[in-house]
Amino acid sequence: MLLTEGLSGANSAAGAGIAVVVAALWGVAPALYKRVLARISPKSLVVFYSLIVAVFCGAWAWTFRSDVAADFRRMRASDWALVAVSAGAAGFLANVLYIYLIKAYDTHWVVGLAYTAPLFAAALAWFWLGERVTPLAGLGLALIAVGALLLVAGHDGR
Repeated sequence: MLLTEGLSGANSAAGAGIAVVVAALWGVAPALYKRVLARISPKSLVVFYSLIVAVFCGAWAWTFRSDVAADFRRMRASDWALVAVSAGAAGFLANVLYIYLIKAYDTHWVVGLAYTAPLFAAALAWFWLGERVTPLAGLGLALIAVGALLLVAGHDGR
């Protein structure tokens, strides 16, 4: 029940809990990447990762095939363009760069800077979607920016 409420927007506390689970899952991946990158190239990790995601995506599509088919019919060219930009630039290219950076630098430094994404998301949501940031949320965004500055200032070059 809480999962459904959290994912649907009906329960913000449940949604926040799910977001923390997402953060924990995302937080595990860079350390796993770093271990694997000790033995293989970033190029290969990108391919292997993408193949595994494709398998899971296929299973997801099969599981929800009627919804996917209905949504496929509703998609307009502009929707496809937005998905293509998101998947290509924000998804694939960002992940390729992320994996190369994980290989080259300290994991905590790369992740700390990569997870300044809320700053960019908030700016775009304000500009493009008309979303408003509350003063308290703005303070949270400012703390993210300060954290990124501290990471950069405290970096020893590894």
